[in-house]
Amino acid sequence: MQNKPVFKIIIYLFGILLTNTVYSNEFINIEAEGNLESKFKVACVPLDQIENKYTPADLYPGFIQCVKEDNMKNGARLFFLAGTYGRFDSLRVVDRTAHQATSALLYINYRKIEKETVNNFMKKLKTKILANNSEELKKMCLEIKEFGPPDYYPRYMVQHGMKALDKNNDNPLVDDFDVDEGWIAALTGYMHCKNL
Repeated sequence: MQNKPVFKIIIYLFGILLTNTVYSNEFINIEAEGNLESKFKVACVPLDQIENKYTPADLYPGFIQCVKEDNMKNGARLFFLAGTYGRFDSLRVVDRTAHQATSALLYINYRKIEKETVNNFMKKLKTKILANNSEELKKMCLEIKEFGPPDYYPRYMVQHGMKALDKNNDNPLVDDFDVDEGWIAALTGYMHCKNL
């Protein structure tokens, strides 16, 4: 095995780098421009006031406002639309390291309010909407299906991945992506919608 010495050198150099970083108490945060960016300010509003150009980065702050206001109807719809859009984007973005963008957005937004408030809201969401494939969930599945897939370039997610730092990353989206098929996959994969 001729590659073993090279592998050992790489591990050794990585160890030195890691040790120097830990002992110097300095961490370098490298972030690509556009990572998790929000372009529109969305409030706690019903779906008929939302546009399909809003990304999860735009929608989650509106959801958090709904949590603060204890507005289950609007909050649930914003939460599920943002999550479904995030799932859709993860299907069309090639870089798997970018797919955690929606989880990162949720984490960032959850930190803006008390943990107990979020937990109580999510508990209500699970018992009132997600329990036993409720009529409310079926209704939301149809509403969000009719709302349609996103109409934006998923920059917030593309720029979140490791390949965003690669100058040769010319095509970050899946070639010949089928929007209709992807939209149904996002609805069934994220919301567990049936009979679409």
